[in-house]
Amino acid sequence: MRDAPAAAAEPLKVGDKVVLRIAGSARYGVVVEDRGPLAANGSQMVAIQIGDHEDRRFEMRAEYLERVPA
Repeated sequence: MRDAPAAAAEPLKVGDKVVLRIAGSARYGVVVEDRGPLAANGSQMVAIQIGDHEDRRFEMRAEYLERVPA
């Protein structure tokens, strides 16, 4: 796995649209929960949902996501 990108200037918040780039593809989702600074070194954890199905909900470090401009 590659190193995490630098932390975003502004923390992600519920409702933000994000993209996760993995294995050469992009998965678009929305932040559904801010879990707070629970990751290593106090990094922000968020829950994101990909698509309309709740079974496609993942928790991950915010720095692995890119905010999609509105």
